[in-house]
Amino acid sequence: MTVKKDSLSVARTVETFDRATGTFYVQRVEDIEPVLEENAYARNHQGNNGFGKSRNWRKIASIPCVVVEQIMRERGVDITAGTPEAERELRKFLRDNYKFRTVDRL
Repeated sequence: MTVKKDSLSVARTVETFDRATGTFYVQRVEDIEPVLEENAYARNHQGNNGFGKSRNWRKIASIPCVVVEQIMRERGVDITAGTPEAERELRKFLRDNYKFRTVDRL
């Protein structure tokens, strides 16, 4: 088994080879609980619905890397692309997965 840590996140790649079956497995692993706790705190305590002081930007969610990778794999859309299709898919995901949102209303 080989474990590689992603330099940009706390995600790890776990590579395992099953000698009995000759199968090679690659698994991405990340503890997402701290992100979910921070999101809940932001939703319950920020009081500004995600807007910065200048109201030039708004943070609406915080999604761990392994979840972003899963969304892109399952939906077949790069949600980081900034396209209208990517934004639609991201909003659908956030409507259905409240725990990743940092605001009550999108």
